Amino acid sequence: MGLAKSLSMSLIGKQIDGIYHTGICVYGKEYFYGNGINCENEGATPFGTPTETIELGETELPQEMFHDFLQDISERFTFLTYNIATNNCNHFTNECSTFLVDKTIPDFALKQAEEFFETPLGQMVKPMVMAQQNALIQGASSMFDTGSAENENKTLNVNPEAVLNTFSQLQGETPVAADLSDSITAISDISLLQESIITTPCLVLYLWSSVNEECKDSNTKIGEIAEKFSNDETSQVTFFSVNTQQVVEVAYNFNVKTIPCTYVYQNGEVVLTQEKFDPEELEQKLTELKKE
Repeated sequence: MGLAKSLSMSLIGKQIDGIYHTGICVYGKEYFYGNGINCENEGATPFGTPTETIELGETELPQEMFHDFLQDISERFTFLTYNIATNNCNHFTNECSTFLVDKTIPDFALKQAEEFFETPLGQMVKPMVMAQQNALIQGASSMFDTGSAENENKTLNVNPEAVLNTFSQLQGETPVAADLSDSITAISDISLLQESIITTPCLVLYLWSSVNEECKDSNTKIGEIAEKFSNDETSQVTFFSVNTQQVVEVAYNFNVKTIPCTYVYQNGEVVLTQEKFDPEELEQKLTELKKE
């Protein structure tokens, strides 16, 4: 929360105190929108211990009536209907609060995600945030059979740590990393990239961002490795790169957690994944593949 508060003004032009996930606590349970509508003991959800509790009021409605209400709205709060900006956990909590005590939740929680993702920075990091959601809801099971994470590869609630980690990686919108070596093919077409992964004997995919400080050094090192293997007539290695600031959907499709990162494919199969770029490990792996 502290990092978001300290950096938000300079990054998005307004101060935010945190990125919030909410649930509604009633009848001794905590109800929340994760893998569909979920119910756990208070404070025992995959999202951990609440940082703040806000009293909304008391309800005279019986739990059975509330469960009937949840059943009625369950089709609108499924794994497949989730929208990170307009239909997230906070919207679910708000509907529950309105039903139980005729009171909405505070705007700082209800409208924050939508406002953030309307900013230029929000648009840029949205795929990265979405790509890191599944870990939070692995332990949650829906109260109603309306579609689950097991049946569809789609992401869910806003992960506060994902946004904060992205804040710490981005140093502003001004490019700080140099362009890559000519030995590396820059690619922006995901379909072409996926086809190349399947058809190329050995492919190195390097994901970077022109606004990430770490890419200054890694761009130089990956360029040196690419030139070395490109000049080797016995090598069949092809190097591709994607600037995730320009092609943000790649971060979502490849479940990117950190930048820069590297993937090595041999005949369409992943043989090396580097969530943190390691030039020595990469060069060693390519040398091993060359000998095979």
